[in-house]
Amino acid sequence: MDVSFDIFHSNILNEIKNLAQKNKFKEICGFIYLKNGKQYIYKSENISTDPKNFFTANLGDLELCTQIGKVIACFHSHTRNMTFTHEDIENSFSLKLNYLLYVIPEDKFYFFDQEKHAYMKEYMNKKFNIEQLDCYDLLTSFYKNQLNIELTSKDYEIKNMQIKDSIKNPYTLIPDEKNLEWLKRNNFYILTREEMKKLKEYDILIIDGGDPNGGRRRYGKPTHFGIYLPNKMLLHHNYDHPKYGNRSIYECYRKAHQRYVLYVIRHKSFIT
Repeated sequence: MDVSFDIFHSNILNEIKNLAQKNKFKEICGFIYLKNGKQYIYKSENISTDPKNFFTANLGDLELCTQIGKVIACFHSHTRNMTFTHEDIENSFSLKLNYLLYVIPEDKFYFFDQEKHAYMKEYMNKKFNIEQLDCYDLLTSFYKNQLNIELTSKDYEIKNMQIKDSIKNPYTLIPDEKNLEWLKRNNFYILTREEMKKLKEYDILIIDGGDPNGGRRRYGKPTHFGIYLPNKMLLHHNYDHPKYGNRSIYECYRKAHQRYVLYVIRHKSFIT
């Protein structure tokens, strides 16, 4: 979700924004602490070996801030148009510290509350195992445990989903409903192309997972599932990812993902 402006004082947000705008090609980082009822920022040096794309704050600075006052968040910027990374989420949980992010190209803040989103820990870094713990198992587990919505298990329709139009423009594809009976059984609605531009929390992305023989070429069939979450996050289960390997991760949903999305479905309980 976007940062709520009643959490941080406007002068704090402006100070972080100004620091980031002056360092457009390097992520800034630091901590926000509370002292005598007033908020302050402590700018930490980014000691990452790749400061354009990542940040590593000096934990000694965090210790110093805890001696000065109560640390309420870690802040940093992104030089690219993307929200939180998997590493951001991991570190937020590890440090038990909320994260405030300013995305420079968007000129926008995002906030991750590690207590509110503690449930997310349960679904990250799970080892991929086809037909035992794969992307569909991750989806059904999330829907059952977090939303109390029980989906049917994998069946013939799931394994043989087809699409009937050309793959040249996946945003115009309409799923062949004769192969998607499970949608009706599980009370899902297929979003139109226009509706796909405004995703909502818990939408399910049905994705062309790529050529099963390897490479990043499109396969032409829906073979992968992902769940859209707050902060433009995508939860999905990787198989042979070049960076993360075979595990479930959180990524910022961006254009690199969008071009592989064949269609999106929304449970009828979330349709307003």
